[in-house]
Amino acid sequence: MLLLHARPLVATHAKAPRQIIHAWIDTAFDGHLVMPKVEVARLGLGVLADADAVLADVTTTRLRCYYCVVDWMDQTIPVRVVENNGSLPLIGTGLLSGADLRINYRTGVCTLS
Repeated sequence: MLLLHARPLVATHAKAPRQIIHAWIDTAFDGHLVMPKVEVARLGLGVLADADAVLADVTTTRLRCYYCVVDWMDQTIPVRVVENNGSLPLIGTGLLSGADLRINYRTGVCTLS
């Protein structure tokens, strides 16, 4: 398990209180965020649209997308959240764009700046 040393990801939408989200980094995902259905429901996110997605096993599926605002790297930004049946939120390369991600496999520590 890798530890991420960065500011926490804080998610919200226009009428909800801010919530801290603990997420894994997924460099194979080119979107912003993936969240399990239970997290999407807990946050009360608004539906944007459905989108076709190609999964890691090269199958395609249709996934529901939501709107969310996050505090990320000293900015508050709107992001698209993809809902899935998984158990952990995932940060994709869309959110990592412009950041410096360093992974020390020896110590199991990630730094993000």
